[in-house]
Amino acid sequence: MNTKQVKLLSAFVLTKTFDLLVSVKTTLPTLMTSIGAPMWMVNMLVPIRESGALLPQAILSNTLAKVERRHRYWLAGVAIQMVSAIVIFIFAPFMNAAIAGYFVLCSLLLMSISRALVSLTSKDILGAHVDKGKRGKLTGLASSVSGGVSIILAVTAMFVEFEDTRSRLIMIGVASASTLMLAMLTTRAIKTHVNTKKESAYFNDASQSQDSAGDKNTIANVLRMLPKQVKRFVLARSLLVHSALVAPFFILSTGGNSIDSLFGFIVAQASASLISSFLWGKLADKNSVLTMQLGASICIMAILINLGIPLLIPDISQLIIAIGSFFILSIGHAAIRQGRKIYSVDIYSAHDRTEFVGQTNSFIGVVLLLLGGFYAALSALPSTILMSMMATALVIGIAVCFTLKKVN
Repeated sequence: MNTKQVKLLSAFVLTKTFDLLVSVKTTLPTLMTSIGAPMWMVNMLVPIRESGALLPQAILSNTLAKVERRHRYWLAGVAIQMVSAIVIFIFAPFMNAAIAGYFVLCSLLLMSISRALVSLTSKDILGAHVDKGKRGKLTGLASSVSGGVSIILAVTAMFVEFEDTRSRLIMIGVASASTLMLAMLTTRAIKTHVNTKKESAYFNDASQSQDSAGDKNTIANVLRMLPKQVKRFVLARSLLVHSALVAPFFILSTGGNSIDSLFGFIVAQASASLISSFLWGKLADKNSVLTMQLGASICIMAILINLGIPLLIPDISQLIIAIGSFFILSIGHAAIRQGRKIYSVDIYSAHDRTEFVGQTNSFIGVVLLLLGGFYAALSALPSTILMSMMATALVIGIAVCFTLKKVN
C-alpha cells in the first residue's frame, strides 16, 4: 500500500470504530433505558439510524454529482457525526428523561444524515485511490482492525471503576468523538477529485428509453431505468437487510438495560469484525455475491441457535446464548455488508457510482421504513415467530443472489 492508502486505511479504521462504539443495536438502547426514556423511543433508534442514513442519499447524490472535490464533503460529514456524538453522550444523561429521549433522537437523525454524506463520498474516495480488486481487502482490513480497537476499549471499560452509569456513557462519548477527530486529521491531506463534466452514459441512455417525461432522478424513475441485474441486486439487498432488523431481538432478550451486558455485546460485535472482516473483504474482491450468500446463511444459523438452544438446554444462561448468537450474527452481517459494498463500488464507473448508490440507497431506506412498520404492526406476536419470518426473508435473499451477475 502507498502512503495515501495507509492513511485511508487508518481513517476507515477510526470511523468503523466509531460505528461500533455508537451503535443503535447496543450502546444507544442502553443509554436510552438508563436515562428512563419511553420504550417507543428506544424502538425508534434503528429505523431512524438506518433510514436516516439512506433516504437522503437520492438528494445528496444529485448534489454531489456537480461537485468535483468530494473529500471536503466527507470531512464535513465526519465532523457533524462527531458533534452529534458529543451532544448525545455528554448532555443527554443529565436531562429530564422525556426531553433527553427527544434530544437523542434528534441528534441521531442529524448523525444519520451526515453519515449518508460520508457513505456516498467514501465510495468515491475508495474508488479514486484504491484499484479494483483491492478495495474489499482494504475495507475488510479496516473492519478487522477497528474490531480489535473496540475490544480493547470495551474490555478496558469493564475494569475501570466509574462513579455511575453516566460516567461510563460519557467515556464512550469522548472515546467515539476522539476517533472521528483523528480520522479527520489523518485524511486532511488526501484530495479526491471527480470529473463532473463527463456525461453519465448509464443514466442518459436509460432516460432516453423512457416514453414518459419526468424527473429522471426520482426514485421511482431510477428504479425503472435500472438494468434487470441491478434491480435484482436491489431486491436481494431489500431481503438481506433482515440481518440488521433481527439484531435488536438478540439484545432485548436480556433486557438491554445493563451497562455490563452492553460491553459484552460490544466485545462480541467487535470480535466478529476483528475475526471475519478481512477474510470477507478478500472474498468479496473475488466474488461479492457469494460473500453475501454466505453471510446470510450464517445469520440464519445465528437465529436458529438463539431460538433452538434454550429449548434443548432450558437451564443455560440466556445472556450467554444471546451474546454468543449475536457474535455469530455479527459475523454474517459483516459478510453481507462487505459483499454489498464491493458489489456497489464495482458495478459502475466513477461518475455513475455516486448517483447509482445514492438512488438505490434511498430506495432501501424506504424499504426499511416499510419493514419497520410491518414488524411493528406484528409486535404482539411472539418474538420467535418474528425472528422466524426474518430468517425466511434471508433464505429468499440467498435465492435471489443466485440470479445476480458476477462483477468482480
